[in-house]
Amino acid sequence: MAITNNKITWQIASANLFYWAGVYLFLPVLPLWYNKLGMSGEELGIAIGMYSLGSLSFRILAGRIADYYGHQKVTVISMITTLLTILAYFFVNNYFSILFFRFLHGMSGAGYSSASSAAVTLVNHDDKVKDAISLYTLLSMIGISLSTSLAIYLYHIGNINLIISCSFATTLLSVAIFTRKNLPIQSRQNTSESLSVREIILNSKIYIPTINQFSIYLCYGCLMTFLPLIINSQGKEKYLTIYYLVYAISIVFSRVFITKISNLMSVNTLVTYILFLLSATMLLTIHIDLSSIILLGVGIGVCSGLGTPVLASLIVANSKSSNRGTALGFFSMAIDLGIFSGSVIMGLLVQNLGFHSMYLIVFILTVMNIAFYLNWIRNQEKILTMATQS
Repeated sequence: MAITNNKITWQIASANLFYWAGVYLFLPVLPLWYNKLGMSGEELGIAIGMYSLGSLSFRILAGRIADYYGHQKVTVISMITTLLTILAYFFVNNYFSILFFRFLHGMSGAGYSSASSAAVTLVNHDDKVKDAISLYTLLSMIGISLSTSLAIYLYHIGNINLIISCSFATTLLSVAIFTRKNLPIQSRQNTSESLSVREIILNSKIYIPTINQFSIYLCYGCLMTFLPLIINSQGKEKYLTIYYLVYAISIVFSRVFITKISNLMSVNTLVTYILFLLSATMLLTIHIDLSSIILLGVGIGVCSGLGTPVLASLIVANSKSSNRGTALGFFSMAIDLGIFSGSVIMGLLVQNLGFHSMYLIVFILTVMNIAFYLNWIRNQEKILTMATQS
């Protein structure tokens, strides 16, 4: 990976590391905590998925607001809202208050993500954008990997209050880094080149990467929400730490070597391989033992580690700067919708069909997505051939 020497990019990326470390500290422990509170599988899935629902409801609007009123301003407001939401976690005492603050946490995360991801592309020249995205996503993945691998340990040596405190501290550090000095980010885009939301999202070069991102995070949501429950039900709690550790290592290493990997093949070929690996990974849920736990961690780590930056670079390459926040906001919706579907909708299936049937359905959906993507590639090649001949 080519590391950029742009100091502003490093500042935004470093803030990104600590912001997402704070968010993902909650993910591994919430199923355990909510289960301890006596929630059913359906209630647990809804509570976890409310973050994604809140984020999903605000993604495109947040990107649009950032495009018009300034990416730096929206980023800072979203970070402060996140801090207040995390503080509120100390005081939630009933199911509906838990749902409300998870939803609000998701909205603030959407505002931050849509604005800051666009900002990091706007402080770099076009030929440096890919390197900037590489650094930005790499540091976020390092933060996510560290927090998810440490969360279970912190939860067991303390309690949920320790998780909340650590999340607040990392988010506060993120705010301090991002606001350390005024960033030279364009405050308002040239609206004369701005497309409507409809024009942006109906561009196949925008929505196809978004659909593939959804497929990755549907599987991610299913594994992160329900795999801990399966492992605990089998009395194999130590496997959970192994799973998160392997996942953390896989996602970081795959991200570090993404440039070398992408140089070996075309983007379409790389995306196809990622989708096939994702489908194969979901088959491993048929039988849970130590070897399958390790392979599951590797599979979902590599798919999310490679998939997100590759697909995000496609979005940047096919969107103008005046529409960047909106396009990336739409793309990021796939993460929210995928996790929401993997936790809430699949939680309903777990209640009625059981874990194995739910994972089988997800596997079938990944196969359907592969077929859809390969058909789209063939159609694009036909269009290119016809254009060349004419």
